[in-house]
Amino acid sequence: MQGSIVALAATLLSIVVSVPAGRALGLHQFRGKKLVQFLILAPTIVPSIAVVMGIHILFIRLRLTGTLLGVVLVHLIPTTPYVTMVMSSVFANYDPAYEEQARTLGASRWRIFWSITLPAIFPGLMVGGMFAFIISWEQYLMTLLIGSGQVVTLPVLLFSFANSGNTAVMAALSLVFVAPSILILFLTARHLSGESAILRGVR
Repeated sequence: MQGSIVALAATLLSIVVSVPAGRALGLHQFRGKKLVQFLILAPTIVPSIAVVMGIHILFIRLRLTGTLLGVVLVHLIPTTPYVTMVMSSVFANYDPAYEEQARTLGASRWRIFWSITLPAIFPGLMVGGMFAFIISWEQYLMTLLIGSGQVVTLPVLLFSFANSGNTAVMAALSLVFVAPSILILFLTARHLSGESAILRGVR
């Protein structure tokens, strides 16, 4: 249960952060863009143990260790770069002219987002969100260190049973562990080859 809550919360927060970041990277050219992209991807390049140990010390000072909030925040480190890069690719193929036309017709910023931007980026948003969920769902080391044994997710539970010799429990936990990955694979396959809703509507 805690694993699902953590994965969903990390996914939603990753999307909130990654949509504006991906839009800026996808639609605009600016000095230092390559450096920004590298810094965004850096957490996925550096070994997890090196990243987590430094954050662990900081979270101890902030009293975030052993809390759901602390685990959710640390899960943003591996999830946000992937979602940002997905959204950057989505916005690189996005035409903001639709927004400009709606703005000239008097549409508000929120109306433009809900009626034009969101339908156009929704397939990419789904793919990025699903990747974020599965990355968060599978985190073991970060959850173990930051959760301090107080936050028990399925990977933590699975590894704790690894040497128990109870093969029946291990098999059952393993099936539950891989089930979301298989489900998300089928769901993302549909969206990866699909066109945005706004373009289909124009046609």
